[in-house]
Amino acid sequence: MIEQLDWENNNEGITLRESIENYYNRFRFYPEAILADKTYRNHDNLAYCKSLGIRLSGPKLGRPSKTEGKTLERVARQDASERNAVEGTRKYGLRLI
Repeated sequence: MIEQLDWENNNEGITLRESIENYYNRFRFYPEAILADKTYRNHDNLAYCKSLGIRLSGPKLGRPSKTEGKTLERVARQDASERNAVEGTRKYGLRLI
């Protein structure tokens, strides 16, 4: 579902809260995880998702940990493959809207 369609330059990271609340209003529950670009992974969005118990996909902010386990790496790879499957499908392109 398209949350915002605009031709003006903006930072997409600021629309995450509104998108989450729109999702909640549609389905009456919050998503388990959000598979988003790095643009959405900022401190405010991470804290907001954490407060709602939502996992925001992607690596942690800052320098990668040397002790990060294989489980986190596997989950991140799975999230990326699911996101790429949606973004790589031509039937969702803007030219078809």
